[in-house]
Amino acid sequence: FQRVVKLLTDSLSMGFMYVLTVYGFQMVETGKLQIETATGITMNYFFLCVPLCGILTMIQLGVVMIVDLSSWGASDSPYRNEDGPQVPANPHA
Repeated sequence: FQRVVKLLTDSLSMGFMYVLTVYGFQMVETGKLQIETATGITMNYFFLCVPLCGILTMIQLGVVMIVDLSSWGASDSPYRNEDGPQVPANPHA
């Protein structure tokens, strides 16, 4: 059950990041018309971080989903433990 919920939440997050990226590129386009008063730079350079972060987050989520799906039937999967995921001990404590 935990695997299905994790896959569902990752898929919903991926959809949100896609929407954020699409609207972020639209925001970059409108930023060409705005100029930052102190430096005179157009705002599209500042707005570019929104779709860029959306793309990077989608890549990261995709990798996590692939790893989760590849360990779906594995016996050493963290989802097979009845006590929850194994958390490694802090070596610096």
